[in-house]
Amino acid sequence: MESRSLQVLEFGKVLTHLAGLCVSEAGAEAALAVRPLPGIDAVHHAAALFDEARRWAGHTGFRLSSFPPLDGVFRALGAPATVLDLDALWALRQTLGLARKLAASIREGQSTGGRWDLLTALVDSHPLPQRTVSGLDRCVSDDGMLRDESSPELSLVRGEIRRIHQQCTRKVKEYAQRYNIAHYLQDEFMTLSSDRYVLPLKSNFKGRLQGIIHDYSQTGETCYFEPMFLVELNNGLQELKREEREEERKVLRYLTDLVRDELASVRGAYDLLVEGDVLCARCALSARFEESGDAGAVSVTEGGHVSLLGARHPLLALSAARGEKGGTAAAQAVPSASR
Repeated sequence: MESRSLQVLEFGKVLTHLAGLCVSEAGAEAALAVRPLPGIDAVHHAAALFDEARRWAGHTGFRLSSFPPLDGVFRALGAPATVLDLDALWALRQTLGLARKLAASIREGQSTGGRWDLLTALVDSHPLPQRTVSGLDRCVSDDGMLRDESSPELSLVRGEIRRIHQQCTRKVKEYAQRYNIAHYLQDEFMTLSSDRYVLPLKSNFKGRLQGIIHDYSQTGETCYFEPMFLVELNNGLQELKREEREEERKVLRYLTDLVRDELASVRGAYDLLVEGDVLCARCALSARFEESGDAGAVSVTEGGHVSLLGARHPLLALSAARGEKGGTAAAQAVPSASR
């Protein structure tokens, strides 16, 4: 179909409604890129898939949640030396986890009495990258942090960091009680400044103890003071922090290598989600047409002719479904069968 014909029919405005029902940025972009299908076989397949999607959604009640765009991640992986950061890996974890839920819903729904062979075939054509999914689940937590269990070395060094924290806390409390300085401390007994444990000390007390002043608060009322008895512990902490960063880099590289090894399947799972997003948006748009009594897939046959009896423009039907009445075009529009 010519682009001018699509423009006259306001096809783009209908797609804008469809895109607005998608839950992801990638799904909305795919919805806006929808074009008329090239042949009758493609039309029949799309209609059958849509019918299955409506029955599946009604049977299972499954709803897609939002997922992040991954185009930037895929571009970054094009450079062989790139190591994905934690934000990118967390986005992959969330996206692949949602793809797994979508696939499970379709398969489980069919096993409990549903019948949607085309949806099942679509899922089967996009197998999940199992090693990547397993690695991300094991190493990246729900809040987007690297788990201690990501590697034995990382678990060990973080355990040492926690031990030093407990040791510093105990020493500071003992010191405050021994020299009765609790009333000179601001807020908590101890805090961090430049990855070193320090005391938030009132500035007018800074010359009464031996130690190092690292910084001042914005108001100047508090100085961050490292007493001499913490210096050795803090030096050990710095070395452990360096080891922690190195172990974290190793885990990030390991996970990046997993993604690279299964990149085709990662892309496939992402494509499945995007296609599922657009399909669910079509079902939601169909439900809006149902509110105005205008729902239903078009029946197309080889060599048939076009019949528009009872038809209304989709934009008018959507306006009517939203209750735009009182003299508007939607309220006044009359289906062609009644003329």
